[in-house]
Parts: sequence; structure tokens; C-alpha cells
Amino acid sequence: MKTKNKNPVKVNDILELKCEEIGEKNDGIFKKDGYVIFVPKTEKGRTYEIQITKVFTTFGFGKIIQEVK
Repeated sequence: MKTKNKNPVKVNDILELKCEEIGEKNDGIFKKDGYVIFVPKTEKGRTYEIQITKVFTTFGFGKIIQEVK
């Protein structure tokens, strides 16, 4: 019997994460417990407070709430 993979995030979660890389479509790549989250209009090396907007099995999308100084 196959068990469902438990994502470390859900829609509307608010997280403070550092942008680790920039993807091919210029979205920032963030990671939470190995789970990849794409967020547009971010810069590598900066930390942001983000809100999760979509969640899929292996990746998700978020939006910036604010940059953390």
C-alpha cells in the first residue's frame, strides 16, 4: 500500500526563507525540508517572508510578503 507524501507546507503558510538559487524562468528557488518553492521577483542570497500560494507533490509556489533585513 502506498502512503501519501506529506508536504512540509500548505497553502497560505507564511515562511521566512532564504533564496538559494534563481531558476530558468527567473523565479527564486527556496527550500523547506527539501521541498522546492518557486517565488517570482526575488534575489539569490536574500531572505524573504513568503506566503505559499500553490502546493503540488514535489514543488510549490509562493509570493513575497516582505524582504527580511
